Amino acid sequence: MWHMATADDAHWSGQPARELGDGADEGGGAPGRAEAAPLALSVSRPTTGLCVVEVGGDLDALTVPFLNDCVRDQLAAGPVQLVIDLERVSFLGSAGISALVEYSRWLDEAVPGSKLHLSGTARRLVHRPLELVGLLPLFAVHRTLDQALAQLRADPV
Repeated sequence: MWHMATADDAHWSGQPARELGDGADEGGGAPGRAEAAPLALSVSRPTTGLCVVEVGGDLDALTVPFLNDCVRDQLAAGPVQLVIDLERVSFLGSAGISALVEYSRWLDEAVPGSKLHLSGTARRLVHRPLELVGLLPLFAVHRTLDQALAQLRADPV
């Protein structure tokens, strides 16, 4: 299942809580990508009402279902604010972008008026695709997780 971290845990567990792929391509992989990279998910709740999901690896059609399950589980637990940290994402595909849009919708349904926070957006491979498709205004975007957490502590809702 997911690695559930507490505020006392290390920032990034370094241990994938759930991995996808054993190196074999299931036939649906993108050209030039012979194997699916594992997806590492780490979940923490640094304060009441705040959930952070750290994502590592490729965020694409093969791995998005695992992140979907994780985000659904976290929203069912009732966070007021949700941060998805993309600092360790190595590839952000169109399925990953679509999933982020969907999570924003799920969060708004769970907590009307709230915005999904994305951190780790300083890296071009995360920022550029979101910018090109015009989705940056949909999210509260933060260069780093530390910046996201600082803003949420200063302005909790």
